[in-house]
Amino acid sequence: MFINVESETSAPGDHKRAPKYLTHAVPWDSMAVENMDREVKSVFGENLDGVITPDKVRGNYATLEQAVLAGNWPTIGASRGKVVFIIDKHANVEELYAAGHPSFKGRAMFVYVKPGKPEAAFVILNGPQRDSGQIVDAVKKGYIVRTRSDGGTGEARTGYYGDMLAAFVSGAQIISTDYYKPDYRAGTKGWSDYHVLFPEGGMARVDTVAQHTITRPLPVKE
Repeated sequence: MFINVESETSAPGDHKRAPKYLTHAVPWDSMAVENMDREVKSVFGENLDGVITPDKVRGNYATLEQAVLAGNWPTIGASRGKVVFIIDKHANVEELYAAGHPSFKGRAMFVYVKPGKPEAAFVILNGPQRDSGQIVDAVKKGYIVRTRSDGGTGEARTGYYGDMLAAFVSGAQIISTDYYKPDYRAGTKGWSDYHVLFPEGGMARVDTVAQHTITRPLPVKE
């Protein structure tokens, strides 16, 4: 299970006229990222046995990205029942999270990072049509890519499925949507019944791009 952690820098409670009961955004600083790791460990334990961490992917490689490009991800079988945390950065989280932890050594979570950096493992390319070539290339190289099938309420209002269909064929392993079911206003003026489902149903399927990409040798049967 992939869990995206939003590193928001503002919240409804920050507005001058906001009701007092609304929460303010927590400043993103070195203390905040340490508290994030502590929070994960408070649930999964110090050893993070139920979490796929950067250390477990990196293994004996010098950097996390080198391990990813070599296909050193855990198998589906070894990943069953485990979670992966990825920080979707909106601040200088990448730099803060990597400070003193090159390749996120000792960290509980990954961060969406551009290819070419030592910490690159998860890549975010949210334009499935605009970024289609980059997505295919990144998946084939071994990165895990997140894209979006919709954004804001645009698709729910217009019923536009172009980005959803492009996301389905892009090879991106994570497709984010706000509409796993139609908006509650569907059928009223200005709202469609837009919702995201694979044509064959289900929450996951075999990746038609990644399944043809083998970056490490398979064991040879005697």
